[in-house]
Amino acid sequence: MNKVGKPLIIFLAVAFLASSASLSFGAEKSNKIKTKVHSKIGDEVSLFYGGGSGDIKEVFPIGSVLDVFKRNKAFGPNIPQKVGKVEVVSYVDDNHFKGKMLEGRVNEGDILKLKPGSNTPGAMVMPRYFNW
Repeated sequence: MNKVGKPLIIFLAVAFLASSASLSFGAEKSNKIKTKVHSKIGDEVSLFYGGGSGDIKEVFPIGSVLDVFKRNKAFGPNIPQKVGKVEVVSYVDDNHFKGKMLEGRVNEGDILKLKPGSNTPGAMVMPRYFNW
């Protein structure tokens, strides 16, 4: 074979194998990731506040509306991803309170804040089984 023929045959063989491999992967049923929504508009959510920035009643007064940010996106230099709003409706004890979903959808572990940023106090959405 000449200098052009051998590389051409190798190229065509590799291209054929690559296309047949991609076709076999594409023929499989695609798996979609399903996310479980914890709460939606109108639901009551259980919230936790660690108390690092003062009394819970001063930091989150009843009637105040808090923005909800996606877990791991509320603190630090990354851009916060807002996923909803919650209104504070009652206190359970010094660290726990209840809110009502006004907008969006939240999941366990999402963070509530009056405003985004790493220096502002926040609360965390508790799992459903923490309903008091």
